[in-house]
Amino acid sequence: MSPAAPPASPTPPRRALGVYGAIFLALVTVCAAAALPAVLVLASLPGHQVRWLQDRGKSVAGSAAAAVPDADRAAANAFAAATLAKLTRAGAKADAPDPHLGAAFALLLDRPALPDNATLQREFDAAAADRPETFTQLDVAALRRHHAFWQRELAAHPGLLERYRRHRRTLVAMRVHAVEAGFDVDDVYFFAAPGHARPPYDTHLLFAGLNSGQWAAAPGYPGQLYKSDSEWRSTFMKRARGYLLDVTRELHILGVSVMYDMEFDTDAWGTWMSVGYALPAAGGFYNIVGVDFRSKAMAALIHRLQVGLATVALLVVLLALGIAAWIARRIAEPIRALSAGAAAAMDERYDHTVAATGFGEFRSLIDVFNRMLGWVGERVKLHDALRKVLGEDLAETVAQQGLSLGGEELRCTVMFTDFAGFSTISRHMAAADVVAALNDYFSVLVPIVQEHGG
Repeated sequence: MSPAAPPASPTPPRRALGVYGAIFLALVTVCAAAALPAVLVLASLPGHQVRWLQDRGKSVAGSAAAAVPDADRAAANAFAAATLAKLTRAGAKADAPDPHLGAAFALLLDRPALPDNATLQREFDAAAADRPETFTQLDVAALRRHHAFWQRELAAHPGLLERYRRHRRTLVAMRVHAVEAGFDVDDVYFFAAPGHARPPYDTHLLFAGLNSGQWAAAPGYPGQLYKSDSEWRSTFMKRARGYLLDVTRELHILGVSVMYDMEFDTDAWGTWMSVGYALPAAGGFYNIVGVDFRSKAMAALIHRLQVGLATVALLVVLLALGIAAWIARRIAEPIRALSAGAAAAMDERYDHTVAATGFGEFRSLIDVFNRMLGWVGERVKLHDALRKVLGEDLAETVAQQGLSLGGEELRCTVMFTDFAGFSTISRHMAAADVVAALNDYFSVLVPIVQEHGG
């Protein structure tokens, strides 16, 4: 008797995660954990850059604050407030100014007389290639008109022009030295505000006219308003003193500081990261020394960071995928081969041989499986042979307990049967007919014998 096939499962098994998927997930996890230090180092670079800029910005802002005496700040603040009032009465929009006003004021401080038109245009074109934000087209006539305006206004305040020029030279030198030291400072300037929230100071700060910006970049001029919703304006309300930094947030992961949500200031002059230093009142106005860093270097760093992180992530996935595919194939192939061998055994194809594949442990398992399958086949053949000679029950006993070669003494009944005249009859019959007659006879007799344990 052949081994019975296992019953079919009443419900299909729930689909589980395959070998490929399990190994892939495991390897991605391992590779991601291994790559985490590199990712954290890359992610911390903007934070290091920001702190580096902030430290140097604080140094420049502090130096600028110390370079301008309180009396000179008070004079610049008073002149800026008076100019704002005059421009407002004249119908000018101080919060949407003509950039030629700032350019003309800077030119007046930098040079005793205006250059010729060709020189002005050449200098403007060179600056506009690097700073296209504030000027779209140079109007030389407007520039000369505003230059004359500033000459008249400053002539009404003896000594103020020389103060402005002296401090501008100092601030320009600070900016140039900072750039030569390796960090991209664009401007150093002074804001002013009276410390109350009445218009226009509820939403704006006032340029005091002390700055280091190039004339072609249209720097702020005395009396120009700057819209601000940052903590800088609220500092005036609190009458605080000390350093002001653009808002950033940090996470600390495995001891690495990762800075995120970095806020840059965007205005008509471009996009910046700024550092400031708040000063006490001078002439009824408080001041903040501002230092602007251009965002190009930071944007380039963040772009390189994004590319680096994407590259690391892609390499981790590709590496995990390649290793997972190789390992999974070395595991899945012998499992599929063994499953086919088990199916062959269930179909009673005991001559099936599973090909050796996979890792060494799988090859050992396949060898044992093949030998087991051959042994089962031999047992099935022996059982079938005994069943034909000894009967079902005795064949089953022999298959389970084995044969006793020395014999065994048992009490049993022996029945002999014979066909009367079989020899004479069979002599005249064809062989096939004789076999058919015997089979008919045994088909009746054998079941009766088996029913009684024979």
